[in-house]
Amino acid sequence: MVFFMNFCVLSIIWPITSGVWLKQGPANKEKPFASILYTAVLGGKVALPCDISSPSVDDSAALILWYKDDSAQPIYTLDARRGNVDQAHQSSGSQLENRAYFNMINRPAFLQLDPVQEEDAGEYRCRVDFHKARTVNTVITLKIIVPPGEPIILDEQGQKLEGLVGPYNEGDSLTIICQASGGKPRPSVTWWRDYALLDDSYTFEVGDVVENRLKLDRLHRHDLLAVLTCQASNNNITVPASNAITIDLNLKPVKVVITPFQKPLVANKEAELTCEAKGSRPAGKISWWKASKQMQNTRESVLHNGAISSILTFAPSVDDNGKYLSCRAENLLIPGSAVEDGWKLDVQYPPQVTLQLGTNLKVTNIQEGNDVYFECNVRANPWIFDISWQFEGQDLASNTLSGIIISNQSLVLQKVQRSFRGRFTCSGSNNQGLGISNEIFLKVKYAPFCKPGQKMTYGVAKHEPIDVLCELDSDPDDVTFHWRFNSSYKRSDKIMYSVDRTLSRATYSPESDEDYGKLLCWGTNNIGIQREPCVFNIVPAGSGQAMIIIRPFLAILISIVVILVIVTLVLAIYIRSKRKGRTKEQGRSSSGTEKSGAPLKKDVDDITEFDDKGPDIIPAKSASHLPYTGSMDEKDQQCLQLNNVVKTNYNLHYPGGDCAVAMESHYGSSMSSASYLEDLSNHRMLSVTVQPEEITYADLSLPSSGHCFTTVRRHEPPTEYAKIDFKRKDYENQNESETSVGRNGRESTV
Repeated sequence: MVFFMNFCVLSIIWPITSGVWLKQGPANKEKPFASILYTAVLGGKVALPCDISSPSVDDSAALILWYKDDSAQPIYTLDARRGNVDQAHQSSGSQLENRAYFNMINRPAFLQLDPVQEEDAGEYRCRVDFHKARTVNTVITLKIIVPPGEPIILDEQGQKLEGLVGPYNEGDSLTIICQASGGKPRPSVTWWRDYALLDDSYTFEVGDVVENRLKLDRLHRHDLLAVLTCQASNNNITVPASNAITIDLNLKPVKVVITPFQKPLVANKEAELTCEAKGSRPAGKISWWKASKQMQNTRESVLHNGAISSILTFAPSVDDNGKYLSCRAENLLIPGSAVEDGWKLDVQYPPQVTLQLGTNLKVTNIQEGNDVYFECNVRANPWIFDISWQFEGQDLASNTLSGIIISNQSLVLQKVQRSFRGRFTCSGSNNQGLGISNEIFLKVKYAPFCKPGQKMTYGVAKHEPIDVLCELDSDPDDVTFHWRFNSSYKRSDKIMYSVDRTLSRATYSPESDEDYGKLLCWGTNNIGIQREPCVFNIVPAGSGQAMIIIRPFLAILISIVVILVIVTLVLAIYIRSKRKGRTKEQGRSSSGTEKSGAPLKKDVDDITEFDDKGPDIIPAKSASHLPYTGSMDEKDQQCLQLNNVVKTNYNLHYPGGDCAVAMESHYGSSMSSASYLEDLSNHRMLSVTVQPEEITYADLSLPSSGHCFTTVRRHEPPTEYAKIDFKRKDYENQNESETSVGRNGRESTV
């Protein structure tokens, strides 16, 4: 048991203290002893352990023998059979010569070989014979490591590299090869940088050569003067064999700076810029560039630490604004090593303004009613703070009612009218000045319209021909004319006329009273039909415009008005007399009413009674809705209510009477009887207001039956060109002299 414990301590502690690696094999029937694997390096020392401790206190080793491999003769002997083991005689064989020594001071004792030779490798057995105890055998397998020779470093071309190598270019790839020869076992070959492992992959080549190829894909700035070491090692006892090289590099510039930074420049004014470059090894070269063009007029100087500077003097133009200005530094030894600093030039100048018509619009093809838009293109630095539009030299402003819309750099004319024929410009301002655009003359084509300033009334006697001139304004001026006579009794399109561009001359001769009326003229071009015809009044010679022909229907209209006035007056007198009687009765019963506390009957009963007697008359509105300038008695109030009734139902005003006088006294002269009805004695027509309606050229045709002659107050001009019928078949065969009122009694006024 003691032997086993001692052997365990030997197998664990001994390798640690001696710095070797041991491996103990298990005992078996063939080898009833312990086995230890031990490694030694060629040329070094080795201590082969052997436990000579006695199993019992009163016992000790008598004979110690060392055997190697299968040899029957011991290679080392210690004989203590005749004395104390410490004084025993030691002897070694010829193969150990003077390299062997058995040390019994240490525990366990060991056989030391120094120096170790390659042939020392093999299996050793230590046999210990005791005086009393059984013999103990310890088997040790010794392996001898042969270190490799010093490795060599080569480049890809097989050239040997030593010391400072290069220079290489920053950014290049580098492949270096380390080869180690000899060694037992074959060594591992690795690359190191300082204490960092770079590559531990190696291959076994022919002739006991081990090789490791190190590839650096890209050399960096920090690789400058870096030391790369190749190591070859086949054990962990001795220092590995090694070789090293130092890398030399050409470096790219790392920093380029232009000063002052992004300074705004003024067009055509000289400026000076400075560029400084750092980091190039050796010092680099500086060049100035504007876009892709190299600039001249520079001067350079070399600064300390390899830095270099350059000064550029130039006067930028307007076209230089926005161009990229750069300073470029380059190490001429390294292709593609250029670095640069730069920015887009900020060149300030007054606005440059151009005006153009909107896309898909042609200035020669604009028609009235089209939507037209302009684009104001501005080139300015700094950007404009104000943009304005001009028409014929006058500023334009947005006016949606007039169809003028200004938005940023666009001008829109909605449904453009001929009044916008003229010159348009736009302008912009910045802190460098004012810029005005080119002019665009907008030629708006339009349908014909009646040229102002023409003679519109012609006095002519019966059977006397007269020339009526109709001049139109039109663009284009290729106009097709149409003429028509229209009166209360007759309409005819058979008018003799001639045409000269925008001027037409019609020859007309009235044959009877029915041939006096209105002669209408209008034209068409490829833009459209004239909106409003030119109306020429044909009157008897010497009468002028003042002549009014009283027709039978006018007498009918006057009769109706007289009847309405009489009815109104009768009703007013009746209501006034009844209201006076009721007032007296209320006065007589007022005292009795106060005593009895009975409620008074309101005036609304009177209105109800009035309504019952006149169901076709609409009640008048409350007097509180009328303008009031003073107090009115009951008669005046009744008169005012009645006036509203008649006005509401018939849209007429009755003349004269007490009511008119009363209203004149309370509401002023503007409400006099003269304002309600025109003087019938002067044969003036009654004014009847009708609701606005769409009246087109179709209305120029008279209705089939006669209507009351009224003055139609039309609020809007006709706009539907398509309704004009120039070829009414019902008039083609009509006799021009036909004047029957029952057949042609029609009237249309424009």
